Amino acid sequence: MNIRARVAADNAVLVAIWEDAVRATHHFLGEDDIQFFRPLVRDDYLPAVEVLVAGDADGKPVGFIGLDGHKVEMLFVSTSQHGKGIGKALIEHVGRLRGPLDVDVNEQNPGGVAFYLKCGFKQVGRSELDGQGKPFPLLHLSQHPDAWTGSATVRFAATISPPMRHGSMTPRWRGASIFQMPIGSPTSWIRQVRPMRSWRRGVRTTFHSPCCNMTKSPMTASAC
Repeated sequence: MNIRARVAADNAVLVAIWEDAVRATHHFLGEDDIQFFRPLVRDDYLPAVEVLVAGDADGKPVGFIGLDGHKVEMLFVSTSQHGKGIGKALIEHVGRLRGPLDVDVNEQNPGGVAFYLKCGFKQVGRSELDGQGKPFPLLHLSQHPDAWTGSATVRFAATISPPMRHGSMTPRWRGASIFQMPIGSPTSWIRQVRPMRSWRRGVRTTFHSPCCNMTKSPMTASAC
């Protein structure tokens, strides 16, 4: 599976994935509701957010996630691909990019609610109506920083120079050091890093500043 940015040519397939997933998971929606939302998904919702697409080995879209900052506005996976970890992979991918996430999920979609809870989200609020004013209650979920596990790649720029000789401090070598560190709250890890110097065999190594490479109603959740 590969994850890439949406292109306009994906839209028809993404709308088909949305409808497929909604029919399978959003049983509280009637046919009139689906027909109401379909053009909004195609013409308004998809262009309004940052969309990342999960493709299969042949590059065919099998799922997608839509983001507005740290909020997941859409997450849908083709029903033929449910249970294969695609939804989780998309959440983890954007989490590495954005950190802890927020999402609104339809209360009447228990599979979607269970999915997000397993991904480390917790309920922080509830609305009786959805974003369109329809009587579809929304649960507001937020992901605690401690939900993240795994590791992030951190790169340190390094300058190594010999001890001062004759007033010269010209660096003899420049490079970088890369290592993996666990993700708790990435920003807190980075704040703990301080520039440091070590002397070894007469060579001074200075590590400089680190840089870490380190979700509207029926739009929001389906069991993935």
